[in-house]
Amino acid sequence: MSRYLVFGVILILAFGCKSRKQLQEEGVELPPPPVSEIIDLPSDTLIWYRRTACFGQCPSFDFYVQRDGKAFYEGRNFVDLIGTYQGTADLKEIQRVIEISNELGYQELEGKYDNQFISDLPSTQTIILGKMVLNRYQGPDLRKLYNGIDSVIVKIDWRPYKEE
Repeated sequence: MSRYLVFGVILILAFGCKSRKQLQEEGVELPPPPVSEIIDLPSDTLIWYRRTACFGQCPSFDFYVQRDGKAFYEGRNFVDLIGTYQGTADLKEIQRVIEISNELGYQELEGKYDNQFISDLPSTQTIILGKMVLNRYQGPDLRKLYNGIDSVIVKIDWRPYKEE
């Protein structure tokens, strides 16, 4: 028992003052940080959806929708809307996306599907009801979910974002 206690103290001393980044660089496996530390989203966000860039012509944008239907979109590259927009999503369609996520077992998925040694792959990141999944390499087939979110996005009457 005391041997385990000594080992625990050594671990605390060895890693206690290092940053998360330093630990990851040393290969220490850490749980993902809370979503609130990664993305600054309103607490009532139902769905968040991000597609990241690649060296080619991959669409790059962020989209999120809140419980009241307020939706926000920021298009960066290779999308029809470049810039920041706001609109209102149909909550019935949002509910359908949540149902699709349930059908796919989204809440039981791992948080990250990736391989840092493979470059130039875009990622798709989602948060559904607080659960975050990064899907970049050898992850689950979530095309049905992504198509559902994409269909919500195209049906929104987008207007340029103005802070209220």
